[in-house]
Amino acid sequence: MRTGGPARQRAALLLAAIGGIVLAGCSRTGDALDAAIARTDGRDPAEPSAAVAPARPRVPPPLPADFPQDIQLPAGYDIDSVLDMDGGTILGLRAPGRAGDLFAETRSAMTQLGWRQTLSRQDSDGNAMLAFEKGPRAAVFSFRRDPESAGVVIGLQLRDRLPGD
Repeated sequence: MRTGGPARQRAALLLAAIGGIVLAGCSRTGDALDAAIARTDGRDPAEPSAAVAPARPRVPPPLPADFPQDIQLPAGYDIDSVLDMDGGTILGLRAPGRAGDLFAETRSAMTQLGWRQTLSRQDSDGNAMLAFEKGPRAAVFSFRRDPESAGVVIGLQLRDRLPGD
């Protein structure tokens, strides 16, 4: 007794193959899926697929809407990550240039914006850290060379209030 035509059998086989891949947690999903499709449509699984999905461009997250205007961000920066929580914000940034130069620019600009420097550290390998306070707020910058881009990775932690306030 037949329960369906060839199209229905191919669909059932394809669904079974996909289910098996999901259950097995297969890391080579594309190969197994190609093989399952090839068994139903006669295509050689080694033959490259004609349809290639276009790469989606990376869209960086925006700064929080209430990001303070009196915080120095380097020219040409890109945002890698934003963690906005009650009482603080943590940013992961990348910027062109050298860590030592961005360190000096940030120190000068933050001082001109009315922040009081509370910590300054520079290592011989190009890593650096700066901390500032302004009223109940605190800002900590870390600078690290990025060997992949020849630029700088910058971490910025902002606190709206200090512990005990």
